[in-house]
Amino acid sequence: MRKNCLYLLLGLLPLTATANDARVYRWVDNNNVVHFSFEHPSDKDYAEVDVKVSYKPITKSNDANTSSSPYPLNANNEIEKQTEQLSSDIEMNKELMAKNCEAAKVNIKVLGGYEKVLLKQEDGTERLLTPEEKQAQLELSQQQLKDFCPE
Repeated sequence: MRKNCLYLLLGLLPLTATANDARVYRWVDNNNVVHFSFEHPSDKDYAEVDVKVSYKPITKSNDANTSSSPYPLNANNEIEKQTEQLSSDIEMNKELMAKNCEAAKVNIKVLGGYEKVLLKQEDGTERLLTPEEKQAQLELSQQQLKDFCPE
């Protein structure tokens, strides 16, 4: 019985080869067409191509309980969490858009309704906007109205 198991294991051993062990051959035919093959071309002038693996194979040590696994055990829970987070982000963005819309409306009303507008500067002092600055701020507020207020 042990002898049969040993033969079975020895028979399966060649099947455990990885992509790094594969040999790829490259040659150009008479019509200048490039060919690639895993089989050794006997009648052609060929070159052997180095094969590089661009993935990491999954092994028993990379099971679903480790953080390096791309597939968590509770994939549905992860999807639900991400969906909830996206919903929360969307609600926050809607609130922010509404606040920015209201601010743009107020700015347009102030800039268009008053001849003299005070601007509070970063250092806490106030100064009057020049007509050019007032016009630039009005144009900016009108653009913000378009950006933040749904039609």
